[in-house]
Amino acid sequence: MSVDLRGFRYALEPLRRQSEWRLDMARARVAAVGRQIRDAQSQLDAARKHYLKQCELLGRSIAQRLDPGLHRHRLSWLARLDSQVRDEERALSDLEAERGELIAQCRVEEQKRDMLDEHRNRCIEQFVLEARNRVAAEADRDWLSRRDIREFQSRRTASTLDEVTR
Repeated sequence: MSVDLRGFRYALEPLRRQSEWRLDMARARVAAVGRQIRDAQSQLDAARKHYLKQCELLGRSIAQRLDPGLHRHRLSWLARLDSQVRDEERALSDLEAERGELIAQCRVEEQKRDMLDEHRNRCIEQFVLEARNRVAAEADRDWLSRRDIREFQSRRTASTLDEVTR
């Protein structure tokens, strides 16, 4: 027997919706950080390529002409480029750590939502059970009242027959 669930009201529905919203927001933050990671990775790759190209150019220039002042200036330039690469690596590492924390928050929100969904399903099962019990109790009362009516009618018919035959 199917039960009409339109009468079911889940008391914690606002809390369940808030949990869904928090989960959606956490997932959006994970996606945003993922985009930032991709951007940071491409910037890091570009910085590394630029650094390697400058190292190669410095190596060639030393072979062509040895100028200590120019060499010191170029080494300083390479040191700044290396520092930029390391800064990009740290930024990427920080973003990856942030993404890990956000993923952990997503898991917590998913667990909360799942617990609320399980509770809601148990409440629906309880609602269905109570509705079926009400229908069964009503059917029992209906059957008992019809039985009483039939007994009354059969006794009345029997007493009428007794009066007629006397």
